[in-house]
Amino acid sequence: MKNLTIISVCFLLCPFSFGVVAEEELELNASVWGHDPAWLVLKNAEMFDVHLDDQVGDGCWTDLSGAKNAVELQLIRSGYETQDGNDGSAFIPDVVISALGYEIPSTGGCAIAMEFEATVPDVGEYTVGESVLSSLYTKSVISYQSVLTSRKSESNAMIKSQFESMAQQFLVDIERAKQGIRGALETQDESAATEFWIELLK
Repeated sequence: MKNLTIISVCFLLCPFSFGVVAEEELELNASVWGHDPAWLVLKNAEMFDVHLDDQVGDGCWTDLSGAKNAVELQLIRSGYETQDGNDGSAFIPDVVISALGYEIPSTGGCAIAMEFEATVPDVGEYTVGESVLSSLYTKSVISYQSVLTSRKSESNAMIKSQFESMAQQFLVDIERAKQGIRGALETQDESAATEFWIELLK
């Protein structure tokens, strides 16, 4: 079900490092239908925390660093910094690459389920009367999943290649999401708010 998404200026404006000087305050809030502004948080992040979750047994995935490095290289080439997930901050978007797999006894090959997930920090609130319960939590923005089977001797290379492809798709989808939000704004009546956001999202 599509939900009306409100773009909050104070939440999304800071990552752009964009200053506005005006003699009088302008109302610059805008809204779009069916687009998640969390993609803009990913787009304008300076750094990603890259986590690795290994649940593969029987020697089917031994080159973990090769897969992690391949993902980080794609992010770095697109202008992002990366850091080890163990040193992360609650306010930095996360990329989690995980795999679950085992050896197939009858063939000696491997079966592996893989996931590439990107998350951002978010704030949720629950209100009862005048009392508000707030929480900082991790919101999943996108998840790419794949299942592969291979010879054990080829599993490391195939896992690395698959995670690399997922990282490339992730970067493409970030750009598409930004263009989608900008396109939705361009269909609206002209106003100071829509012109502000359209210009910002070029």
